Amino acid sequence: MTTRAFRFTTATAAGNSLVIQEFDKRENAILLPKSRLKISEWAEKNARVPSEGNAESGKYHLSRMPHERDMLDDPISPGVRESYNEIGGQLGKTLVQIIQCCYCIAELRQSIIMMRQTEDTALDWMRDKFMPTVEDTPCMEGLLKEPRMRDSKSTGLNRRFPGGSIRVMGSNATSKMRSTSAGKLFFDEVDAYKATKEGDQMALLIRAATTFGDAWINAASTPTLAGFSRIDAGYKRGDQQKYFVPCPHCGFMQWLKTEHNKFSFTEDEYKHLTDGRHPTDRTFEIGEFPLRDTRRAIYICEECKHGWTDSQRIASYMSGHEDNPAIRVNGIDLRATWRPTSAFNGIRSRHLSTMYLTIGLKQGFDTYLHQNADEFLEAVHGGRETFMVWTNVKKTEVFEDQSEKVDWKVLYDRAEDYRVELRALGFSAVDEKTTPVGVMLVEFSMDIQADRVEILSIGFGDSEQSWVLGYNVIYGDFDMPAFQDRVAEHLFGKRFQHPVLGDMAYHSGFVDSGHKQKAVYRFCRNHKSKNVYAIKGFGMSKMLSSIVTGVKERAFGIYVLNFNVDYLKNTVAGNLHNSDGPNSIHFPKSKVFDEKFFQGVCSEKKVSIQQRNGTYISEWRKLTPSERNEPFDMLVYANGGLEWNRRSGVVEWIARKWKEVLLKMPAPVKMETQPAPAASQTVREYELRQPETLHEPKAVKIPEARPERPRSPFKSIGGPRSGGKYNPFGL
Repeated sequence: MTTRAFRFTTATAAGNSLVIQEFDKRENAILLPKSRLKISEWAEKNARVPSEGNAESGKYHLSRMPHERDMLDDPISPGVRESYNEIGGQLGKTLVQIIQCCYCIAELRQSIIMMRQTEDTALDWMRDKFMPTVEDTPCMEGLLKEPRMRDSKSTGLNRRFPGGSIRVMGSNATSKMRSTSAGKLFFDEVDAYKATKEGDQMALLIRAATTFGDAWINAASTPTLAGFSRIDAGYKRGDQQKYFVPCPHCGFMQWLKTEHNKFSFTEDEYKHLTDGRHPTDRTFEIGEFPLRDTRRAIYICEECKHGWTDSQRIASYMSGHEDNPAIRVNGIDLRATWRPTSAFNGIRSRHLSTMYLTIGLKQGFDTYLHQNADEFLEAVHGGRETFMVWTNVKKTEVFEDQSEKVDWKVLYDRAEDYRVELRALGFSAVDEKTTPVGVMLVEFSMDIQADRVEILSIGFGDSEQSWVLGYNVIYGDFDMPAFQDRVAEHLFGKRFQHPVLGDMAYHSGFVDSGHKQKAVYRFCRNHKSKNVYAIKGFGMSKMLSSIVTGVKERAFGIYVLNFNVDYLKNTVAGNLHNSDGPNSIHFPKSKVFDEKFFQGVCSEKKVSIQQRNGTYISEWRKLTPSERNEPFDMLVYANGGLEWNRRSGVVEWIARKWKEVLLKMPAPVKMETQPAPAASQTVREYELRQPETLHEPKAVKIPEARPERPRSPFKSIGGPRSGGKYNPFGL
């Protein structure tokens, strides 16, 4: 340090400006004094908001946006190694990141990387957002080198300054991420990043800050789809801070929710609402009310249920800055503040919706509450896409299609004890191998993995009801003939006992050939006589006209079935909502079917993907890359198998067989209330049974006229075909 100071002093005393200009940038940055100002303090002192693209310009004042102070200081807060801001539209998340970048340049002199969606949006951010702010901030003058200067080494997306550079890149430029390093990383609108073959862009770029002990990792965005939102996942990893404001009536601290923006009133309540004046001693209730008046919208306190005027809401929010008046309740001054709702683990996360908006009231609206209420109604009546935008940008929550949502806990709690139901129907000799009486045909579907095969047994009945009967995992390498023999011994030696029809074997089986294709083809060729088919999946965009097609594989002499998996997944997802009746799926209550299995059944979600031409297509995607989706896939394969068998008259055969079973049914008996017997089936089957005589499926002649089917004497099996609505897309 002494040598460096001597060199600097000597050069100054000699008046040799050239020496100073050529002084090593790294040493010059070290010699500069470290700033003792917090980022928020530096911002209040130096920051300027440009007129371009901002509703309010000029000197930056935190008293106008009190929630931004703690957001600005997050990177330098003790113990914070990452920060995620799930913030609604026009609430300053981009401005906060720009000010933090300016602070790094003017005070810390450390390199910065900012990531945007694409290189085009990166250039827009640099040209339209960042540079206007720099040009309007006096202390930033002359720090960034212009690209046109000789030896500046600056470009449009990489601006040099003494001590480092600020580089802006698109999330699709993965090759550039590998050849750069910086201690300050910023990610803007992370939910708009497109997936790449090299994995998650954020994780790939974070490695650029590996060697920096004081690294900043700051991400901000509005959320998108449930299960696919990067910012929502980051928020849930952190301490989940929300901005709590005091109630002007009771002082209760709460964070603002769109659900409490009240604009429907009872007649009695409406009498107390006069033009612009709401009673401060009136208690309101939240619910379904007949009179709607968005112009007189109020906010309801979560605790005392008193209504706030919009000016009271703004005052409660503004109380978060010491220059603004506090909210005085019962002689105590209260102020808004950020509060965590989860334990802090080194990740700071914040959530803020447009219920906190105080800038940008549009023409035609009296208050922000009036504006919020009208925007909500417009979104509801505008359709799915409009409501999605409102949910993401205004409410600041992930969007989820309720029609496509299946909670694994609901399926888990809905599981049935088949034996109890059979005894209630008058069957006494039942055990774990006994199938429900509605099962007329049994299929298996098999998923091939590197170290195991997973097998799902499923029975189909009338009105396309289905019952899951078994789930087995056999470990081994499917490429090995000996292992294939073990699997075949298990499959074709397995028997199911129907309470009326007696012994049943698998009618057909469907094996996914996405992995170990040749081994699957050999297995299917060896067991072609037992109706075992290899299958492949294709998306709906490739072939809209068919659900299942069969293609002759000449080399192995087998049929390979192509399944329209998008259509079939829509069908299965819709059927999972049905707990009984036509098109329903039943699950057994057993140790085999644990929470992990049901999580696998609900491991995928349908999302809308916008194409370049502006249209949308639906795709099924896993909620997380590590999620196991084999149970869901095998349900899809089994339903695809039913579609394939449909052309050979299996569905009609099931209907006729069910008529025969109904005629042989015992009279229902009234059972005493008994606890369900404990299931003793194990999770994994390693001991395989010896093969028995196989029951070959017989060809069934379809009659010309179909007589009327007698009605079912019990509800659980379902009624006539016309009694249910077939809804393959779950809408």
